[in-house]
Amino acid sequence: MSSEAESGWNPLGRAQALRFAAIFLVSAGTLSLLYAYSYPRDSWVGQGFQSYLDGYARAAGALLRLFDPAVSVSGANIQGRFPLIIVKDCDAMEVKILFGAAVLAFPAAFWRRAVGAVVGIGLLFFANLVRITSLYFVGVHAPGTFESAHREVWPLLLVVFAVALFFVWVRWATASEAEADARH
Repeated sequence: MSSEAESGWNPLGRAQALRFAAIFLVSAGTLSLLYAYSYPRDSWVGQGFQSYLDGYARAAGALLRLFDPAVSVSGANIQGRFPLIIVKDCDAMEVKILFGAAVLAFPAAFWRRAVGAVVGIGLLFFANLVRITSLYFVGVHAPGTFESAHREVWPLLLVVFAVALFFVWVRWATASEAEADARH
C-alpha cells in the first residue's frame, strides 16, 4: 500500500488546506446567501434573474426540440407532452456555486482556476440541460417517478458529477504546476 506522498497525490499541506477551507466556506456561503435571497420581481436583480431562468428554459427547449418537435417555450415555461417550469433550483445553481467556490479557493495559478471554473460551470450547465431533458421524458413516459427523479436522483447525480469534475480539475491543475516547477 503506498502513501499519498509516494503516489504523488497530496495537493495541499495543512496550512493550504485550512486556507482553502476558509476561502471556500466564505465564498460558497456568501454566494449561496445571495442566490437564496428573495429579490423583488420588479428589482433589476429580480428581473435579471428571471431573464436568466427564461434563457435556461430556451436552452432546454432547444435541446428538447431535437427529440420532440412539439416543444415550445414561453418565458420560463416549457410546453409539450409534459409541461415544465424552470424556477430557482432548476438551474443547478447550488452545485455550480459549490464547484466554482472550490475551484477558486484552491491554491493554483489564477489562470488555471479561471479555466477550471469556466469549463466546469459550463459542463455543469450542460449536465443540467441533460437533467431537464431527461425529466421531461420521465414525465412523459413514467410520470409516477418524476418527483423522485427530480428531487432525489438528479440532485445526487449532479453533486457526484461536480465532485468528480473538481477532482479531475485538481489533478490537472496540480500536475500542470508540478510539470512547470520541474522545468525551472
